[in-house]
Amino acid sequence: MTYTLRRAVVEDIPVLVHHRASMFGEMGEEGDYATMRAKFAEWLERTIPAEIYRAWVACDEAGTVVAGCGLILIDRAPNPSNMTTYSAYVYNVFVEPDHRQRGLARRLMEEIHAWCRDQRIGMVSLHSSTFGKHLYETMGYKVSNEMRLRLTP
Repeated sequence: MTYTLRRAVVEDIPVLVHHRASMFGEMGEEGDYATMRAKFAEWLERTIPAEIYRAWVACDEAGTVVAGCGLILIDRAPNPSNMTTYSAYVYNVFVEPDHRQRGLARRLMEEIHAWCRDQRIGMVSLHSSTFGKHLYETMGYKVSNEMRLRLTP
């Protein structure tokens, strides 16, 4: 099967929401999926046109979106090993089950890497599920020393 990659548009929001919910579901994440879907759709409606969230999708020969991923840019202060002031944070890498093991996640990530290089973005980060860890390691990603604290509102 032949797949094409393209930038996601507002009309892709329903499938991007489906991908995010499916991704968390496969990871066993518990929570309020209905509210998350609605809030994520609202967020995408604002962030895709403003190019805050940049997303790419893979389409099958019929034009159906079967995979996707996206990123946001984070404005950062330069540090001794990275003088660029932006880094990319990747979200929502997801491939529909019937289209897995065909290199789509890798192709999408390579597309993100190419875009980042063109924009002179020097660092790309993400949080990996256990499913994606091997892919990211083969692409050169390293575990960092990032720590996280969840605060309740």
